[in-house]
Amino acid sequence: MDFERLYDSLHNVVGDEGEFIYYETASLRVLGVCYDIRHALMGDREIEFVDNGMDEAKMRWMSAITPDKNVYLKIKG
Repeated sequence: MDFERLYDSLHNVVGDEGEFIYYETASLRVLGVCYDIRHALMGDREIEFVDNGMDEAKMRWMSAITPDKNVYLKIKG
């Protein structure tokens, strides 16, 4: 949900086409980032599994079953 909120927020900052004509170049760069975020959300980019520090002992102590890795969406810069 973080990427979805970031995507929506960036679109709000950029505004509608022609709204901020003096910042057109910056807006195009931000929209390029939005393009990559959208494609990452659609599964068209790489992912990486990163350890999050959970192990069987912690899960037992917390009485919870959780994954031991987080999924990171990767966007090449």
